[in-house]
Amino acid sequence: MTARHRQQRTSRRRIGVALTVTAILGAPLLIAGSTVAQDVPNPSLKLSYGLSANADDNLALDPVSRGTSTYIDNRVGLAYQSETRVSMLKVDAGGVFRLSDLPQRGRDASFDDRSFRFSYDREGDTSRLTVRGAYNKSDIAFFDPLSLAADRNLPIDQGDLVTGRRGDRISYNAGIRLQTGIGRPLGFNLAADRYDRTYSGTNDPRNFDTRRTNLSFQTVVRPDPRLNLNFTVSQDDYASDNFENTDRRSRRATAGVGYDLDPSTQLTASLGYTRIVTDRTFQNVRGSEEKSGLNGSLGLTREMQNGTFGVLVTHDLSVDRKSFTEVLFSRSMDLPTGTLALSIGPNFQGGGPSLVGSINYGQELALGSISAFASREVNQDRNAESNREVTRVQVNLQRPLNALTGIGVGYDYISVASDVTGRDSSRGRINLTVTRSLTEDWQLLGGYSHIYSDRELEGTAKSNSVFVTLKRGLTFAF
Repeated sequence: MTARHRQQRTSRRRIGVALTVTAILGAPLLIAGSTVAQDVPNPSLKLSYGLSANADDNLALDPVSRGTSTYIDNRVGLAYQSETRVSMLKVDAGGVFRLSDLPQRGRDASFDDRSFRFSYDREGDTSRLTVRGAYNKSDIAFFDPLSLAADRNLPIDQGDLVTGRRGDRISYNAGIRLQTGIGRPLGFNLAADRYDRTYSGTNDPRNFDTRRTNLSFQTVVRPDPRLNLNFTVSQDDYASDNFENTDRRSRRATAGVGYDLDPSTQLTASLGYTRIVTDRTFQNVRGSEEKSGLNGSLGLTREMQNGTFGVLVTHDLSVDRKSFTEVLFSRSMDLPTGTLALSIGPNFQGGGPSLVGSINYGQELALGSISAFASREVNQDRNAESNREVTRVQVNLQRPLNALTGIGVGYDYISVASDVTGRDSSRGRINLTVTRSLTEDWQLLGGYSHIYSDRELEGTAKSNSVFVTLKRGLTFAF
């Protein structure tokens, strides 16, 4: 028997053991019974539990697999929700107790994927308040960067697509939005955001800490129902603990105007000034660079019978202190059983135009539902000060097979293409999931995932994994 055949037999044995353990541990939970399904009360407290057995033939996504990884996750979550006529409060927390057996790490027991999320929305007659916060601590070996694909507001850095074997990735983000004077002659808008990402227990130079802070304040004057004038000042701070210890401060001041040409058409324009100061260390010498220039925009939006159409032209400085111009055409529409929002156009930056935009689509079908999100943007590598193109894709198709069983197919993809050698990276995943309702509250899921990874100068890697999950949720009224 060859070494390859022995490895395949070992992999199959480990997968079989993982699935058997799931069946053994899940059996007592099925005997516990279920509660009668009912409408979600308000306020409510939901307790969720899931038991999952997993087997992956190349969890670390090495060009040549070092062996099969098996792990059992016990996931617990607690979520509170309260809604009134003018406010909405959501708080949830969770984590995973994991038993794992990984190549080069051996057997281990840990509490991972510790998360906390908070959101609060309140709306008055002339004001609106939104507060958001989130925390997550994950083992690098189990962190899923493809979870970032569906949210354009979450930044993607070089370290996110690097798969490590040891260490933790910790992320914090918080934001607040306050609008006052809505519909009044004078109003004020305040926005503040903070995003931190830190690493511990790893010495990979690609995994370095980053911090981002965004502040903006806007005054809005409405001398006429058809006319509004605004003045905005903002500051964007970025700091990283890479080998250059990059610190960057971007400040902008902008004056804008909005005018309703008719009840369904609005014209907007703005003109301002941008100043960017970058401090970094090069060859043990700390230096500072500064760039300033004009920013501006011109946009037209028109309400149509089944949605809106718009065009927006923007001009500004990027973090590499070069000017860029972007033109976006947008269209949103209501479909008979869904929605579609599309934006597309050229971005003139660097060596030539690049196609950017996004699409968000959701549709109820005769035999299921489909949702799709894709975006492509040109931004800058904040450390190398170079252009890069970031692409995100997420597609999900759900179809019921009968009253109790359904099938789902999903595809996730992230690509970061840089004009700096060695920084291109992409990762994609296709997964198949079968869901079976056992009782009113219990669900059994099983599935398969295939992941493809390509990192410039490192090569390609693939992994195949299977999982079986048993989960349940209990909702309590106050």
